[in-house]
Amino acid sequence: MDDLSMAGRSNVRDADRGRVARGDLYLAESKLRAMRDRWPEPRLPEQDLAMASVAADIERLRVIVASLPERPASMPPGVELPHDWQQRRSQCRSCGAPVIWGTYPSGKRAPFDPDGTNHFATCPQRREWRKP
Repeated sequence: MDDLSMAGRSNVRDADRGRVARGDLYLAESKLRAMRDRWPEPRLPEQDLAMASVAADIERLRVIVASLPERPASMPPGVELPHDWQQRRSQCRSCGAPVIWGTYPSGKRAPFDPDGTNHFATCPQRREWRKP
């Protein structure tokens, strides 16, 4: 069911992969429900094959979604994180603390502490980075 799944495509940004996989799972489950409603028992062999293919895609997507890390609880809503944010930590150039780079809906990037707090609020040298 490649027409529904973009989670593995290389043209999808890392930050979008989690959202895409969850969306694909929702679409596949909806498609399977629609097939069951549209095709009553007994089904033709082609219909059973199509439903089995969608069911296999659902299981594959459930594995992908289950492997995605949960967001930190204090992360502001709307901030996008890379799908592998737990492995892609960097360090603050001022204080050396671990940070995760998130992207606001406006497209601006900001550093966050691993607990989801904006690092600009917790960095001891935050005044150095303020714009005049």
